Formats: sequence, structure tokens, C-alpha cells
Amino acid sequence: MNKWFNKYAIVILSILIADLLSLYALNVLNHFRADSHPYQSAAITMAVAVGIFYPTLKFLEKHLKNFSGKIMKQSTKVAGNHLVGRLLGFVFALLVLWMGYTHAIYNSNPFVDAKKWVVEKF
Repeated sequence: MNKWFNKYAIVILSILIADLLSLYALNVLNHFRADSHPYQSAAITMAVAVGIFYPTLKFLEKHLKNFSGKIMKQSTKVAGNHLVGRLLGFVFALLVLWMGYTHAIYNSNPFVDAKKWVVEKF
């Protein structure tokens, strides 16, 4: 069960990290898109997607296994249970990626927004 969970956690995190990097790169290209022809813009967007996804996934395939292994070991020590610890580590990684997505898509700082939300509620 642990190997199965690790395998799919690594795949999910790799995809999300590659997509997040792609989002940041495409945000930079948004300024260029406004001034270019739609077909040219689509071709550049496709090239950026391939240029980011392939190397990122190859890099993450190697290094994310080691990194996730360290996170999973630490979270297992905290939780005491292997499966619960791995789940906590995975949820923590998803939370960090979620903050990155909110910043990339909406250009917002999740920490500042969370502080405002807590101050408004209490």
C-alpha cells in the first residue's frame, strides 16, 4: 500500500509542479500575446509548454523521489504511522502547490489573504 501511495503521490506532484512552472512562464508571455498574431501566439504557447513540461518531468522523475522520500520519512516520524505520515506529507505538498497556483493565476499572496480573513472573522 505504501509503495502504491508513493508512486501516485510522486506522479501527481510532478504533474502539478510542471503545470505550475508552465503557468508562471505563460504569465510572462501574456504581454507578448497581446501584441502578436493568434497563430503565432498559439505556436509559442505550445513550444513553451513542451519546453517546460518535458525537462521538468524528467528532472522531477529523478529528484522528486529522493525529496518526497525525505518528506515522507519526516512526516512518518511526526505521525508515527507510515500511511498517515505519508498522507500528511502529501497534503502538505499539495497545500504549498495550491498557494503557488493562487499566486500564479490570481497574483495574490495567500498569506496576506489568510491574515485578512482571520482578522475579519475574529
